[in-house]
Amino acid sequence: MVLLTRLRVGLDGDGVVLDGAEAKSRASRILFGIDIPPRFAKRELLVREGIITSKQYDAIKDFAYKVREQALTFQFVPGAREHIDRMLRDGWFVPVISSRPEVAARHIVELFQLHGWDIPVLSNGMSKDKTAIVRDLGGLDVYVDDSIEALQCLVGVVPRLYLFDQPYNRDEDPGDIAVRVYSWQEFYSLLLP
Repeated sequence: MVLLTRLRVGLDGDGVVLDGAEAKSRASRILFGIDIPPRFAKRELLVREGIITSKQYDAIKDFAYKVREQALTFQFVPGAREHIDRMLRDGWFVPVISSRPEVAARHIVELFQLHGWDIPVLSNGMSKDKTAIVRDLGGLDVYVDDSIEALQCLVGVVPRLYLFDQPYNRDEDPGDIAVRVYSWQEFYSLLLP
């Protein structure tokens, strides 16, 4: 079914489309022999809990995101592939806006191409503020991220904001900023007329 409305749906890469928690845990096991539980997949949580140091976190991120062979083994968040396929078939514009370095964004593009997707992947470096990219794209109807900090920057810029639930962001209250969604199926259903 092709919808009459062609939505412009922006997606965060890590935590919405790709399972960054799994990739970080895998990289941590390879580099340091340490398993990272998904609920601690953010730097602040890992360091605060004494699981790893900030320097170790940087090494894990660099290994997971910048080493091509590792980046191409990223797993998709459950439901992402099916629902993004549907969005693309319906003619929706579905860019990924990543808070990862440019080299990581290139690896994401390559991973997507391996799965038959021609999706723009735009990097804003390590900044949570994605406002300039959204404006350069000519605006979006919807944006979903797993970081409330990233969504706060888009208030007044993107009309519909969603916080994608992950074990590591359950302490973040979206308040009036965004609607928390618990799955790709729920997110997609909220986009339909």
